[in-house]
Amino acid sequence: MVTRQVLVDACHTLLQPERFRDYGPNGLQVEGRDEIRTLVSGVTASLALIERAIELKADALFVHHGLFWRGQDGTVTGWMRQRLARLLAHDINLIAYHLPLDAHATLGNNAQLGQRLGLTADGTFGEQSLGLIGGGAEPLANAQALALRVTQSLGRSPILVTGAPGRVLRRIAWCSGGAQSYFEAAIAAGADAFITGEISEPQAHLARETGVAFLACGHHATERGGAAAVGAHLAAEFGLSWVSAQPAGRDVASWRVQGVTSLAQARACGSGVLPVWQVGAVGSGCVAPGQITAAGGRSAADAVIWAARAALRGEVAAVVTAPVHKQALAAAGVTYPGHTELLQAEAAAHLGRSLADLPVRMMLASDELRTVLVSIHVSLRDAIEAVTHKQVLQTLQITHDSLSRVLGRAPRIAVAGLNPHAGEGGLMGREELDVIAPAVLAAQAQGLLASGPYPPDTVFMRARHTPQHPGEFDAVVAMYHDQGLIPVKYLGVEQGVNVTLGLPLVRTSPDHGTAFDLAGTGRADPTSLIQAVRWARTLSGFVSFTPSTP
Repeated sequence: MVTRQVLVDACHTLLQPERFRDYGPNGLQVEGRDEIRTLVSGVTASLALIERAIELKADALFVHHGLFWRGQDGTVTGWMRQRLARLLAHDINLIAYHLPLDAHATLGNNAQLGQRLGLTADGTFGEQSLGLIGGGAEPLANAQALALRVTQSLGRSPILVTGAPGRVLRRIAWCSGGAQSYFEAAIAAGADAFITGEISEPQAHLARETGVAFLACGHHATERGGAAAVGAHLAAEFGLSWVSAQPAGRDVASWRVQGVTSLAQARACGSGVLPVWQVGAVGSGCVAPGQITAAGGRSAADAVIWAARAALRGEVAAVVTAPVHKQALAAAGVTYPGHTELLQAEAAAHLGRSLADLPVRMMLASDELRTVLVSIHVSLRDAIEAVTHKQVLQTLQITHDSLSRVLGRAPRIAVAGLNPHAGEGGLMGREELDVIAPAVLAAQAQGLLASGPYPPDTVFMRARHTPQHPGEFDAVVAMYHDQGLIPVKYLGVEQGVNVTLGLPLVRTSPDHGTAFDLAGTGRADPTSLIQAVRWARTLSGFVSFTPSTP
């Protein structure tokens, strides 16, 4: 517990509002109860966030955008009356910091945005030195690669405008929120790209004419970090209960579901809508939830085949597959053991190639770890037989090609050994010496950043990426299914996404199974499926657009 005055004094000491010429009052804006035990933080003191604070029984609400601004109408009516009435009725303190929260060197919106995007600042620019400029560990190949990183980090697609699509990005400038007017200062500071929340018409022309990329990533989306970081800091300092609460935005998790009966209707759906179309002939009552049936397997296979063919024809941008039960597929007479093999067969037929000429690999990805498998759905005995020079080298090549497009640079690939201790020099098996190491050397000769084989009991820890420990590798090539999937699933099965590499279409899926015991109960966790949709949008190119010249 802390008193209101002690908390506000601590905020002032931390954020130093006296250093800034700001657009509104920093500090306590609405007085509530004196004793504070529960703190809620968010970006804007909207009615939705206030209601969430009430639900969480907050004593104080810490925000970036408060209720009062310089030059606004002083009347308390309409939305202002609603918000104030709810705060006062529940005796909640409202504490707001604007530019000081943008500028804090470690907890501020700009510092947090740079951290999320993997950027390190070495300079400032713009009014009151609010903008930051620097770079990542390595240059980015182009603006599209930066847009892809933004999408993966912020969960939303930026507007990208550039007159030089192939320009390598070595110096990146950023300033959260509505800092589009800083663009010229960013260019003068030597930036190859500028990131902020909003864009106005002049910036689009300037980006095309100078070749400096402009990315508008959303005012709210770029300013989520500061309030959360300060909230966590205050909670730790004073022993408070703390929640970072944001009202749902326009991410896929908050899309409205709408039934459609054709692709034309699906295309006509606006943003924030998830169109759902029953493409098969299955009616209600034909498939029993939670049971292995031939009808269920047939329906699932038909849906996957339809989606694959639509993607191959260019009618849809990506395929996201829900889990299928392999026994149900077999009961329906489907000769392929799972989605991956079925999609591979459809793609090979579309291209007029054999299955052998269209090798694919399974990658399981989360924010912390990516693993790619040499073999997929085969027995362990057959998986060991699949560890051949050709299979390992092919896996490295597919991983390199696929992740290069995602990262905008060559990925760092670690290769796990097959045996304990990676064979211990041949004492525990010779596959590392005779097969895996030669394949790694062959990949290196082709210019791939591959290394190993490493002991499988430690390589995944070395590759794991966290804010406290950036991973040494961008992906790990694992020799068989469970070796690669257990580490990712252990870190959070709800965050993992299965991505099929090597197909001429984008395909993602959750990393969990059908969980028939939960079917129809309403208790299933959709998080992994939502993550799969996010990844599909990213990989299919829904990360940017370039406005046409008028």
